[in-house]
Amino acid sequence: MIKIFKATYRPVDGDVLVLIVRKDKNSWRAFMCTNLSATAEEILEAVADRCDIGQKVKGKKGIEGDGLIRGYNLWANRHVFLLNR
Repeated sequence: MIKIFKATYRPVDGDVLVLIVRKDKNSWRAFMCTNLSATAEEILEAVADRCDIGQKVKGKKGIEGDGLIRGYNLWANRHVFLLNR
């Protein structure tokens, strides 16, 4: 079941679309979108794209061949190396 409605959200200083996706009685997710003309399908596609980006970044940051944990940039790598000595 999918339900979409407009709501007021103070942090964005205006209206947002709220999308509630319910899989079964005790399992649901809520998503928010500032584009008031978006459809439920567009919101879910944006969420899927965002999750895909997160997984790619997480994979890049993971453990590399030498067993050391890597950060996002040179300074993060240096600090991780020094902390794990």
